[in-house]
Amino acid sequence: MKKTWEISPKSVFLVLFIVCFLAIGSAILFYGSNFQLLYYPFSYSGATLTKDNLPNLISYYLFTAGMVLSGIVMLFLNVFYINHKPKKILKIIFTASGAIGFIITAFSPINIYHKMHVLGSWLAVFSLWMIAMVYLVEVRNKTKITYFIFLHFILQIPMIIYAITFFLLINPLSFLMQKISMFTLFLFYT
Repeated sequence: MKKTWEISPKSVFLVLFIVCFLAIGSAILFYGSNFQLLYYPFSYSGATLTKDNLPNLISYYLFTAGMVLSGIVMLFLNVFYINHKPKKILKIIFTASGAIGFIITAFSPINIYHKMHVLGSWLAVFSLWMIAMVYLVEVRNKTKITYFIFLHFILQIPMIIYAITFFLLINPLSFLMQKISMFTLFLFYT
């Protein structure tokens, strides 16, 4: 009997987060000067120049490759949702927009195309958050209300604080909340 491999969205999301972690982590390691994790957003690791105006091309290429791979993973998820019944239109829309966001982020270094980079990053993170919201609605009837509220709390509070601090330019708190928000998204999907 031939063994077939079933690919689940959960395993693909795990691959997505591993790709992002490895890309951003390696970009931080090869950053052209001292990368201050609590004071810089992840996107600074993908800039062509450091905050000290030193060349940062190795980190830029690592970050760009990671964002492109993340976009490809999101496209893979998009095709998965298109080809499976019942079709989940919101998941199809948000995996496509997430892929676009990752690609925009990849080719818009923050120090050159700041507004475009912020748009791409926002679109990628917003799409991941919206897919999580769709999953929450789907599991609502399959889980206890206390666990459902707990999942909402874990997912929403850091994202809302991050959004508010980012919008109000409260740095470095917004950069710290970025890391916490990404970690809670990772926990949610795994």
